[in-house]
Amino acid sequence: MLNYDVLQPMVEGLVEEYGEDMHQEAYDILKVVEFGGALDTPMGTGARVVAPRELVHIADGGASAATYVNLSYIVGSGYFPQSGKAHDAIADLANKLMDEGREAFMEDHPDLVATVGEENIDYHELYDLGYPDEAELLSEYEFEYIMDETVEFALNVAFSIDPDHGDVAFWVRGHINWDSPGHISRDREVTYGSTEEPVMVVSIAEDVSAIENRLSLALERFVRDNY
Repeated sequence: MLNYDVLQPMVEGLVEEYGEDMHQEAYDILKVVEFGGALDTPMGTGARVVAPRELVHIADGGASAATYVNLSYIVGSGYFPQSGKAHDAIADLANKLMDEGREAFMEDHPDLVATVGEENIDYHELYDLGYPDEAELLSEYEFEYIMDETVEFALNVAFSIDPDHGDVAFWVRGHINWDSPGHISRDREVTYGSTEEPVMVVSIAEDVSAIENRLSLALERFVRDNY
């Protein structure tokens, strides 16, 4: 029989497992073990459940995980989010900050700028012109400006038990937020998951192993398709 004592640890384990798969360089996983009745509130260091308010009073439990990835790693590795909006916004942010680093480099090296021209203050151009040390130093300047920026990847699962109908509903939500360092503003965020329909509804009489397998497959698809 499915109940809170069975469902809560199952959900926590799955959220932690798939939370680690949200990005190639996931670190600092934050697990929120319970949030029944508080789905719209901030939690921990930025992880929050993104759910419609109509779920707040019916959710019986769930879990949330967030991981924070350095912007410098995303740029260096090329592992940008798959979402077009998140991909473009994070790339634009990186370019803006790296341009600031380039400007700082030029201010500190006016003789080099006078020699090669501002248009050639570029990693590859400097190498081609025979300035490998300066090219590497420019790269250090640029990455210094994105080193402390982080991107938050969050995964949230909520469940509600309806004893009158004998079923359990599961919602899966998530987001990518590039509002570093606090990751609070939703203007710099992309969210995933339906706010209208649960990802699955099961009978409370179903076998828990079968439910765990189904939810595991749903989370695997969710992470693969969105992050």
